[in-house]
Amino acid sequence: MASWNEPLDLEYWLVNTFSGSVEIFVFLAFIMMAGMAAYFRMQNTILLIMIALFTVMMARYMGGMYVLVVLVAGLLTFYSISKIMKR
Repeated sequence: MASWNEPLDLEYWLVNTFSGSVEIFVFLAFIMMAGMAAYFRMQNTILLIMIALFTVMMARYMGGMYVLVVLVAGLLTFYSISKIMKR
């Protein structure tokens, strides 16, 4: 039996359908943000603001030291991908 889900329920589509879990979604989102920042050669402060906004949005799903882990992991991901993607 099929279940009904809302067409514009982005939480369901992005987290549950495409990623499978919140942790995998966060990892894929870091890769996307870091790749986009490296491609457009964004400054570190702009990426830090993007990661901070992403952290505020995802704080509902994760708790505790999530903010610190996200900021450190995001900056490390940005640094490594910016070294890989040079144009």
